[in-house]
Amino acid sequence: MKYWSTAVHTICVCLVDSVADNNATTCALGEPKPTVIGIAGIWDDDEIGFIFNREYWGKGYASEALQVLLNKFWTENKSAQGLVKADADPRNESCIQLLKKFGFVETHIGWCDSVYLEAKKPNALK
Repeated sequence: MKYWSTAVHTICVCLVDSVADNNATTCALGEPKPTVIGIAGIWDDDEIGFIFNREYWGKGYASEALQVLLNKFWTENKSAQGLVKADADPRNESCIQLLKKFGFVETHIGWCDSVYLEAKKPNALK
C-alpha cells in the first residue's frame, strides 16, 4: 500500500471553470475557485499512481494527467532501464485499459487485489 503523503512528485488535478461546478465560488480576486477532481504522483522513483473523483471518470482528465506525469517521469529518468510501474485493482478495467493505452503491460496478478503493470521508456525518448 502506498500512502499519498509519500509521493515524490504529486500533481493536483483541478478544474477552474463551470465544467467542475455550476455553483463554483470565487476567489478574493473574483476569479473562479479551482475544484480539485483528482491527484496523480510518482513513488519510490519508479511507480505511478492516480485517483480521481468518480464524478469525473470517463471524461479524459485521468488520461491528460497521466500524460503529463509520464512526460515528467521520462524526462527525469534518463536511465537505460527506463521502466515505470503501476498497481491497479483488477476490478477496475477502465484504469487498466488507460494504463495499457500508455504502453503498460501486465506483469502479473497479485493475491486478489492487484494487477501489476510496467511500461518501458518509448524509443523516441531514449
